[in-house]
Amino acid sequence: NSQNWSVAAVVSWLEAEGFGSDWTKVFAENEIDGEALNILLKYPQQLDSIGVPRPLGNRLKFWERLKSLVIESPSGPASPLSSANLSRQGASKLRENFLEACIIIAGTIPQCLREYFKKNWQRIYEREWGCPNLEFSGNQYWNGDSSCHPEIRAETSKTVKRYVERPKDGSRDKVLSGDICKWDQTLLSRILENSSHEFTDSQSKIDIMELRDLRNEYYGHTPSACISDSVLADVKERVVSFC
Repeated sequence: NSQNWSVAAVVSWLEAEGFGSDWTKVFAENEIDGEALNILLKYPQQLDSIGVPRPLGNRLKFWERLKSLVIESPSGPASPLSSANLSRQGASKLRENFLEACIIIAGTIPQCLREYFKKNWQRIYEREWGCPNLEFSGNQYWNGDSSCHPEIRAETSKTVKRYVERPKDGSRDKVLSGDICKWDQTLLSRILENSSHEFTDSQSKIDIMELRDLRNEYYGHTPSACISDSVLADVKERVVSFC
């Protein structure tokens, strides 16, 4: 339902219709989502209130295109991928952006989290993860090591244990294998955010939660397979700042 359009989807529509950053920035800063976009059609004077650029030509084009959206889809603006709304070139670019974001979210972020986990395991216990083998490290992390390395304690976080020990999920086997290449972003995030091994400081924990939210917004629960240039730039910036 177009009423559930995110702010990012509205920005994508504006960019595809040829409106520049002076427009998209205003809509993003004022959090104009799909519902607000429909309401805006009823109150044109609000363009001044939110600070939309004043040149009349662009405003006239905006109103005509917004009216066309509502006429074509009485329940609200049409899909961002509608052929009536996007030029082929614009739609193709938005899809390319989406695919690039998917690669970053599904590939780069989990790898960054794995490297973060290994780095902090070594920092805390002065032992390289996977030495002498992966299963040994996996068992050390989960069950502790009272014989050789008593400083390595078992995982006691109830949040982590509830998640890992879910029946028929397979997460426990993945953890005990020690092969963190098999640990997906959700599992890594749960461990890093909540582990009794205390891998993260308070700021890093916030950063990891924001990466998880980023994945949910632009990958896991996205309403359409399109992402604007500005959203893609934001994804890259947030990932680079953590990694």
